[in-house]
Amino acid sequence: MTTREDVRRIALSLPDIGERFTHGSQGWQVHNEAFVRERPLRRTELRAVGDTAPTDRMLGSRVKHLQAKEALIADAPDIYFTKLHFDGCAAVRVQLGRIPID
Repeated sequence: MTTREDVRRIALSLPDIGERFTHGSQGWQVHNEAFVRERPLRRTELRAVGDTAPTDRMLGSRVKHLQAKEALIADAPDIYFTKLHFDGCAAVRVQLGRIPID
């Protein structure tokens, strides 16, 4: 099971990576552009999803384009998904506890 500390260690091992806390969430950016951060479901999203809301810690991660996002979700919908705020964006939600460390 991958943890937030695993993500932090991997992110900070990459070149030109910075770390920032915003709105109570930890995130990492390259050249001041966010590429991954903790991203729990918002209250409106929890209401919309209801009892089917994931319980794992979540990340929001930018992807190259919408096709990459769609491919991730199609290949592993139990790990990657999108909800409300991420619809139409080249970003995907990741259930942290379900991704392999490698």
